Amino acid sequence: MAVDDLVDAELTGIFIEEAQDLLGVLDAVLQQWGADLTDLSFLDALQRDLHTVKGGARMVQQTSIADVAHALESLYVNVKKGSVKASKDIFSLAAKTHALMALILDAILVNSVLPDNSAIISELNKYDKSIPVNVNSKPAKKTLKNNPIITEEVVRVKATLLNNLNSNLAAASMHNVHILQQINVLQRSVSESAIILQLQQLEELVTAQEIQQQTALNIMLQVQMVPFSSVVARLERIASNVSQELQKQVNFKIICDNGEIDRELLNKIIPTLEHMLRNSLDHGIEDAVVRAKNCKDPHGNITVTFKRCGNRMVIEFVDDGGGIDAQQIITKAKKLGIIATDIEITKKEAFALLFAPGFSTKETVTAISGRGVGLDVVNVAIKKLGGNIDINSTLHLGTKFTITVPFSAMLNNALIFSVADQKYGIAVVNIKYVARIAYENLADQEFTCNNNTYKLYYLGALLQLKSISDLEYKHTYPVIIAQGVDTNNDNFAIIVDVVLHSQRILMQTLGVQGATLQHYVGGSVLSDGSIAVILEPNNLVVTAANKNIAIIKQQTILVVDDSLTIRKVSENLLQRNGYKVILAADGVIALELLQSQHADLILSDIEMPNMSGFELVAELKQDLKLKNIPIIMISSRSGSKHQQHALSLGVNRFIGKPFLQAPLLETIDELLQ
Repeated sequence: MAVDDLVDAELTGIFIEEAQDLLGVLDAVLQQWGADLTDLSFLDALQRDLHTVKGGARMVQQTSIADVAHALESLYVNVKKGSVKASKDIFSLAAKTHALMALILDAILVNSVLPDNSAIISELNKYDKSIPVNVNSKPAKKTLKNNPIITEEVVRVKATLLNNLNSNLAAASMHNVHILQQINVLQRSVSESAIILQLQQLEELVTAQEIQQQTALNIMLQVQMVPFSSVVARLERIASNVSQELQKQVNFKIICDNGEIDRELLNKIIPTLEHMLRNSLDHGIEDAVVRAKNCKDPHGNITVTFKRCGNRMVIEFVDDGGGIDAQQIITKAKKLGIIATDIEITKKEAFALLFAPGFSTKETVTAISGRGVGLDVVNVAIKKLGGNIDINSTLHLGTKFTITVPFSAMLNNALIFSVADQKYGIAVVNIKYVARIAYENLADQEFTCNNNTYKLYYLGALLQLKSISDLEYKHTYPVIIAQGVDTNNDNFAIIVDVVLHSQRILMQTLGVQGATLQHYVGGSVLSDGSIAVILEPNNLVVTAANKNIAIIKQQTILVVDDSLTIRKVSENLLQRNGYKVILAADGVIALELLQSQHADLILSDIEMPNMSGFELVAELKQDLKLKNIPIIMISSRSGSKHQQHALSLGVNRFIGKPFLQAPLLETIDELLQ
């Protein structure tokens, strides 16, 4: 790439960032003008910011958006002169133009084909003709003082510089804490009064420096934060334009508290939110005729809620549309061969299929909500941010999507503890109680505190680090009861080896590598230089509940497949979910292993050398010790002939390849129970 190309790319990036900010301001001012179209004082601000966008676009040779901005700017000039009458039609046209400009910016950002601007420019240019003056318009100079448009001066700084500064400040702060700890050790080990006095003075200086650094760190973290409300105008614009295009009557509402989030994280999640909103408008809300048949208000309702829960941002998309038809999902999945035709799955398992790559129940493609790629794009984007998404839907009544995303970096007070000599932490805001339990009471698998009973889980077993049987007898162990842990009316408590201390930490996300590990939300460098992984207790215990992970017994699964890749993928999946795994490349090896090792369940392929899966099942059913082991056959040979033969031999379940993780794990859980 030539130097000029690098410069052009950098300038284009600067323009896009500036234009996106200006478009947000333009949206806000346009809404203010829309509330009183006779007040033309807002046109000055609209023209000024449009002119800036136009100039910047031409500077980086982005003529598509420059031409649109120029046409809209000309319309505002004509409205202000009185040659065009301010009306709801003009307001709607302006809002539609803003939406197109946002789409063009998005296309420039990802270097894709630019949307066609000819239709909107033609529509804007129609208003060059003279129209009688609106005599009720208020003079701009008179109302400008009464309706000031307040903007705040900002300075642009590269996000990488802020991140580096934050990291350095945090490291310096942690270093100071370490120095203070060493001073305390020295004070206890010396007796000379002069030295003690000097140490006390040094401690005061370090403490003062620590306060200054903490203040600076808090300020720098705040610099990167933006309010949830900053996305309101953008989502409202999409809701308005898409509902008009679809000719649907929709009441769109956004609820957000005064919470803030890292700007970089918000920028990454905005495309996902837009995709989900379009999906809800297109597929969720029915048209007025269908709603009337179902005795529903012709106006559909979509509510998006943003809220901060401890170190997480929770976004809820709720609509009162047609809901998701679980049976339709199952039928389509069987048609595509994703699941076997004779396999029955639950409603929850059916919803999980919506996240499969390329899966969609829609037979036709629309320009509104995408090209039929389903929700897998949304799921992948959320996972990359270290978050997760959940679906709850009732047919004909509506759907609720819940997105949970950790903040990218923030200061927290955390309880630090250890399991198997490794350090972990939980944010203090997520902890309700910390108590202790005697070893002899662990067998009860329940713990009572403040008249509430909690199901016990040992963290070492949940993380596959050690068994609870490794703990020492006649000892008591810490029990952590987290805030908000309540799933299916079951409360949970987590046993750890040792509680070390609590301290303020700078938590950072684990990035793409940790995105699939829902119970890990971040990591932090502690004051002594060691590293602690920060856990999300809600996801941790929900994972435990879903997988039925016991605190004492670890169940064993034998995987029989001639493909090394399938064996390793299966092993990693099962071990992550609390199972011990035995591997065999064919039926002969499997039978040999079962002579010396116990298996609670068997996963087997069909076509393998030496002994096929069918032959293996036949041998197992003739062995008195092995015949009752549950068997799941997993094969790409998922036709009815192979399935019927497998079931006739005594196979419990048949799943086609490639298998989906969630349905497989739930099937395993069902058979092991």
